[in-house]
Amino acid sequence: MIEIGICSGDRDNREKLILALTDWFGSVNAQVALCRMEQGQELLAEYAPGRFAFLFIDTELADGSGLDLALQLRAGGDNGQIAFLAGDERAALACYKVHPAGFFLKPVDEALLRDMLQWYWALFIPAMDSITVTVARIPRKLHLADILYISVCGRTSHIHMRRETVAINRSLNDLEKELPAQTFFRAHRGYLVNTAYVAAIQEKQLLMKNGERLPLSEERLPAARTRFP
Repeated sequence: MIEIGICSGDRDNREKLILALTDWFGSVNAQVALCRMEQGQELLAEYAPGRFAFLFIDTELADGSGLDLALQLRAGGDNGQIAFLAGDERAALACYKVHPAGFFLKPVDEALLRDMLQWYWALFIPAMDSITVTVARIPRKLHLADILYISVCGRTSHIHMRRETVAINRSLNDLEKELPAQTFFRAHRGYLVNTAYVAAIQEKQLLMKNGERLPLSEERLPAARTRFP
């Protein structure tokens, strides 16, 4: 598990950010702890070099400047990723003194937040759930967030991932039992789909975010409509 720190006294926007982060990390099956802090001194009391994989710091804190706080962390040798939260875009230029991962006007735009998190994908891999399968007699760990869907042909299951497809000698039923039901949906007897990559239902098909269309059986249609409204 990795830790993400959010330091902001703006309660409403802080909680909206936490909800957005919870949603994104849930979609990629990453086990993270989100730590709320309202003031800079609270962060410094909780802080240890390398503890937080990512920090979100408000530029205006009740006990001082968020930029000064970030500069203090950098002066201590911490090179972790920092993203700033601000109510005014005029603070952006000064914040680049610490080479931030991002700068967000409040309330945070969720699409921009997802884009930034996606850019730092590799940073979160250690916290992502995985499954170990045998590919060509070699055990291999696959991160669940990389799997778009799994299809079956005969006795071979094909795991379609973001950058490649691997074939394994395991049944779809067997894989379904091992994968989390909250993330993978049995759309058809021959397809097990990662719900994070489903864009919409179109008639008796699932439209995937990459443009592919997968079959959706009649018996699974009511469950799909509940899952993907």
